[in-house]
Amino acid sequence: MSDNTSEPPGGVKPLRVLQVSDTHLYADPAADLAGVPTSGSARAVLDAALAGEAPDLIVATGDLVHDGSAAGYERLRGWLADSGVPALVIPGNHDDPVAMARCFAEAPVTWRESVSIGGWQVIALDSHVPGEPWGRLGTAQLERLDGHLAAADTPVLVAVHHPPVAVGARWLDGIALADGEALLARLGACGRPAVVIWGHIHQAFEGWYGGVRLLGAPSTCIQFAPLSGEFALDIRPPGWRELTLHPGGGNETCVGRLSDGAFRPVTDCEGY
Repeated sequence: MSDNTSEPPGGVKPLRVLQVSDTHLYADPAADLAGVPTSGSARAVLDAALAGEAPDLIVATGDLVHDGSAAGYERLRGWLADSGVPALVIPGNHDDPVAMARCFAEAPVTWRESVSIGGWQVIALDSHVPGEPWGRLGTAQLERLDGHLAAADTPVLVAVHHPPVAVGARWLDGIALADGEALLARLGACGRPAVVIWGHIHQAFEGWYGGVRLLGAPSTCIQFAPLSGEFALDIRPPGWRELTLHPGGGNETCVGRLSDGAFRPVTDCEGY
């Protein structure tokens, strides 16, 4: 586990967040992606991640359903609702935002832009661009972000699907968040501890933008090979990210994975 700096105030319970990402479900629960049955792997990840102490919040950071099907979204909603933990969802490039909005309109699993919980402000951003693999927030959403940041003085956790910085894999860096610099500049200037989490890259990533902590998550199904110039799969097993967020802004994080060999992909495919 890697950590930030400060210790939690005595007796104050930190906010525990479970991040799952890139589930790539299909209408058919038996369908696979590069040989990995995505419903089976997502269910196994949730079971493993929730086996211990329950988190306070689950955040699902996009590419939730690969075929845009209502059945895929309903399956995920059922799993998350059954966990007994409130959940936030955001779209990725493979998602259908209209179908998502219909499915995730009511608690305990919702798609909404700003939530205050456990001494943190959680802001869920939509980087989906119709028909494109890359992402963008756009002027209107960035202006709403300014409003959210001005309305609170607590530490902030921002969730988005696309990475706002380069991760060192050339093909992924070409389909990242087009206005990531604008996002990070706002967070860097807000005067509060800030953490950004994302999906899309199907691998763990940690970095910093000034004082803003940057965290990418593995997928619950296939993993992409780090630092690859072109599309390539990794044999690491499906995973998730856990965060412990203290009221003063200190934070710790770790990545969990299923056992080696679980849901091994067909690695000679040329894309997805």
